[in-house]
Amino acid sequence: MNEFGSFNEVFKKIVEKEVIKLIIMETHGETDDENIILGRNAVNVIEKVRNCPVLTIPGNIVFKKPNEIVFPTSYKTHYKESELATLIEISKLTKAPIRILHMQSDKELSKKQEEKKSCLIKF
Repeated sequence: MNEFGSFNEVFKKIVEKEVIKLIIMETHGETDDENIILGRNAVNVIEKVRNCPVLTIPGNIVFKKPNEIVFPTSYKTHYKESELATLIEISKLTKAPIRILHMQSDKELSKKQEEKKSCLIKF
């Protein structure tokens, strides 16, 4: 299959067209800078692809059963159970707890963020 356009446009189109259920991608691309947590393409996929979960894995990692799963969030997105189902299933299969990671420069969450945090914690 050949597609033309920006990385984000093509990636999003393929995910929708092929009904992809989970995206697994390496977090360090060309830069491979250990000071950068996520590469530009990984961040763009996480932000732009909303109908499919994205699992990012550092490039230097050798696969082993996870002992915990980190779920980064800004608490700005409303998550549905169907969207979190894959993550919950991986957690159950591996017996790895899900840790919610929120990093923000503001000291307090907005009212909407607090509501989304409450909803996410219920899952």
